[in-house]
Amino acid sequence: MNQISLTGRITRDLEVRVTSQDIHVLDFSLAVKRRKAKEDKADFIDIQCWRQSADFLSQYASKGTTIGVIGELRVDKYTDKEGNDRKKIYVLADSVEIINQPKDKPKTVEEQNREFGESLSGTGYEKNFGTYDSGIVDDSDLPFY
Repeated sequence: MNQISLTGRITRDLEVRVTSQDIHVLDFSLAVKRRKAKEDKADFIDIQCWRQSADFLSQYASKGTTIGVIGELRVDKYTDKEGNDRKKIYVLADSVEIINQPKDKPKTVEEQNREFGESLSGTGYEKNFGTYDSGIVDDSDLPFY
């Protein structure tokens, strides 16, 4: 069975191309974090979407959007202009799902805590219960992405 499931971030702006048969195709790269890497390491996987998936992503996703892709691994063999045998390895997407849209500038944990604390000021919360730790966890501390 040839099935692959990936979650990652789109690495560049999306542009749909149209075939001579008026079919929409979208090629892009997905940055996928390695599961057990000690450092932040990612693999950049080429993805290809056709028809409705291509239209959907080009309309609602952009660079930095986290998406999920289910598809199959493809290996296309061809000969380049110089006569060399080449391979193109990519994922042909069967389905795509938007998981998270990028924000203009991600807020740090400290900024999120400060904003939350400011929203409680004047409510009497600090006087009655002391300072509040929102418990927001930085994504980089999680064992998964």
